[in-house]
Amino acid sequence: MVDFPPEFSYLLKVIIVGDSHTGKSCILHRLVHGTFESNQDITIGVDFGTKYIPIQDEIIKFQIWDTAGQESFRSIIRSYYKNIAACFIVYDVCNRVSFENVVNWLRDVDTNSYNEQRRIILVGNKVDLESERQITTAEGQQLAHDNNLDFYECSSKDGTNVQQMFLDLANNIYHDIITKPF
Repeated sequence: MVDFPPEFSYLLKVIIVGDSHTGKSCILHRLVHGTFESNQDITIGVDFGTKYIPIQDEIIKFQIWDTAGQESFRSIIRSYYKNIAACFIVYDVCNRVSFENVVNWLRDVDTNSYNEQRRIILVGNKVDLESERQITTAEGQQLAHDNNLDFYECSSKDGTNVQQMFLDLANNIYHDIITKPF
């Protein structure tokens, strides 16, 4: 028996950006497949996944674009910001440089995404590695607050908050759709 994708009411494009080795591909894999892939290859260019999330009587289909974090792919990635509903900017809570580079990723989103209604979500990944943490939750919350971003900490390894981030995003966007006239 073949499972066909469900009919959907809304199609939303989401992009995941951030430095290399922050766990972007692992977040996507956890979300789409429900598992952790410990030997995840480095993304070359972009990867893609789909997730369907039911909200009330509607189904939202997310097209999720996982991008390479290397500087050499930045020019390619910029074209993927077009028409996004949301952008997840991921840093590694065990890597201060990846956190400091969030401002560069924010600049890329602002420069290359023309949808002013888009949502930007700051994500601190790898919270399962608490003993190696370099960025406190308070630092992440402050950066998110200062830039008017939603904020989550997650672990693609154990699944903490991965589903919840996307469920909250779907609910927030759905709320915007039904309450704000076009």
